[in-house]
Parts: sequence; C-alpha cells; structure tokens
Amino acid sequence: MAFSSQTVWQAWLRSKGRCECDMPIHGHSRTCGRQLRWEDRGLQEGWNAWQVGHRLSPRMGGDNTLDNCEVLCWKCFKSRMADEGAEIRDSKIMKRKWRMNLPLGRRKTDT
Repeated sequence: MAFSSQTVWQAWLRSKGRCECDMPIHGHSRTCGRQLRWEDRGLQEGWNAWQVGHRLSPRMGGDNTLDNCEVLCWKCFKSRMADEGAEIRDSKIMKRKWRMNLPLGRRKTDT
C-alpha cells in the first residue's frame, strides 16, 4: 500500500520542497536538503528528481501516515532502499540463526 495523494502533498509542504534525508551514512551532517521540484516526482534521474519513502518500512511495521512519510531526492531514495534491503537481509539471517540456536558470530558451516 502506498501513501495517499494527500499525505504526499502534506509531506511536500512540510519539506518545503527539499530532501528530508537525515541518514549520516549517506554523508549528511544534518539533512540532505537538496532543492526539488514538485513536477519531477517519480523521475529516476536529474538533479530535482524525488520520491517519497517510509521512515520505517512497512516490512518492519511502518504505516502510511504523514509521520512515516519523507520526501527524498532520488539519490537518497535509492540509498535508503539499498540500506533497507541490507537491513531486511541481515534481520532474516539473524532470525534464522536464532531459530537454529546458533551463536550470532557463527555460520551453519561452522558447526
């Protein structure tokens, strides 16, 4: 399920047309702040391209509310998706090891 048009518009107004990414691993000291253009939403290239993203992924329990919606430039959006994929992958590995009752630092081949 995606954000409603109203939620996207409210997030856009809150962001004042700037990227809201605040992930230090993306190289931001505070927020990215890249200036964006409303009409460039959904583009996958260009300086002003942007998309909305979930602060907390639905896979991790996030919802489609304004509080969980953030405006991201395309570069930060792609980075966030890559980070989320790694987080989900790592989470699945940890759950699998826990179910198998293995120490977290060991792999199945170590036993």
